[in-house]
Amino acid sequence: MAAALSKWLVDPKRNPLAAVHMKTLSNRLSKYGLRYDDLYDPMYELDVKEALNRLPKEVVDARGISVLSAPWTFQ
Repeated sequence: MAAALSKWLVDPKRNPLAAVHMKTLSNRLSKYGLRYDDLYDPMYELDVKEALNRLPKEVVDARGISVLSAPWTFQ
């Protein structure tokens, strides 16, 4: 029961408040050249890891640089 509730709370497709949060966060991240999907950790999300493996090395490197440099822009 608790697991189903927690999944519902964070799913933007099912919870309108989660959709508003995702849109707001996406807008803020785009100011720094990031996307919402950049928040996913490939160590824990196997789909993200597989997608990154299929991308060209230059794209993966550029993503890594933007993710690493973004925390400095939030200050």
